[in-house]
Amino acid sequence: MTQGALPFILLFIGTSNSVGNLITFTSKQLRSNSCGFYILCMTIFELLTISFGLISRIADQYGSTLVNQSRMYCKIRSYFVLCFPTTATYLLLMAAIDRYISTFVSVRCRAFIQLKVAHRMAPLVIILCMVICSHTLIFVDHQPTCGPQLGSYGLFYSVFLIVIGGVLPNFLLVLFGFWTIRNVKASRRRVVALQYLQHKQKRDAQLVLVN
Repeated sequence: MTQGALPFILLFIGTSNSVGNLITFTSKQLRSNSCGFYILCMTIFELLTISFGLISRIADQYGSTLVNQSRMYCKIRSYFVLCFPTTATYLLLMAAIDRYISTFVSVRCRAFIQLKVAHRMAPLVIILCMVICSHTLIFVDHQPTCGPQLGSYGLFYSVFLIVIGGVLPNFLLVLFGFWTIRNVKASRRRVVALQYLQHKQKRDAQLVLVN
């Protein structure tokens, strides 16, 4: 396998997986579920990430110099390459938060996992990610190659990628996953305790009847 074929293989595999997920999560049952809706939105942005990111890199590999010749294209490409995966990551985080809330006993809290809430929250997350990534439209330039400006912005860009794009969402995903498992275990213990209490009450009632 040549190195030049690798981007095409990744593009095919990534696109196939994303299309498969789109077909799965557009089914009536999953589409009407708030968590499924978040994952559907995430899949769309994953498909955009794979398609735009890999296709533009394949073009570079085959000699395209547009990214270093056009200032506007440099900025737009850098924006999309950052914005699409960031949005997908935080939509996945919303799905994790949704599952965490679904383990609550409180009916008032569980009201936040309704589909109509997801229809409002998903666009809000998308807009927020578009805004927080917009700095690339200002400070990324082709100098002489397309990339973040040197100096303080270069440092900010690196910290942004590490913290906002990596450490923070992954930490929150692990945290909400842990809390979800903890709540599920606590719910099971409550069910077992309730079943034991009901069995004890039934047994006591039988003893009273015998006496």
